[in-house]
Amino acid sequence: QARLLPHVSGIKKHRDLVEDNFIEYLKIKITKTKRGWYIIDIPALLPRKEKGSASYIRASVFTALERHFKYNLDPKLKGSTVLCFNHIYSKERSWRHMRDHDNIEVNVVVDAVALFLLEDDGPAYCDHYYEGSIGDEDRTIITLLPKEDFVLYLQER
Repeated sequence: QARLLPHVSGIKKHRDLVEDNFIEYLKIKITKTKRGWYIIDIPALLPRKEKGSASYIRASVFTALERHFKYNLDPKLKGSTVLCFNHIYSKERSWRHMRDHDNIEVNVVVDAVALFLLEDDGPAYCDHYYEGSIGDEDRTIITLLPKEDFVLYLQER
């Protein structure tokens, strides 16, 4: 939480410096595919529920989305949307250090994503899908797509 002190100080210069650090060091990437799906690539695992503060990831994702949409005036996704969370674990991790999906704090990104990309994040508009995989490093990839494209998403996986 100490990392966020300049961000919440109320001094714009301090907030801008912290946001620049978020962008430079976390390297969250937001892309839109040809199909109109959004991919948010976070080079970190989302925090565990009730373990420390999730505000650092929340502020980082919010800042990345805010900066992306400052220059890309894409409309919000209409209708039912599926948020697909792929929790990628480093191959160096022991299987014991992989998290149960119900213990991962996904709300930190859902709220930010909903603000910029969704009509609403309630169950009438938004479904969640969770998967885990092994990769070279820890990361979280969130894909947002229309509900009618979900089977296509699964087939491509």
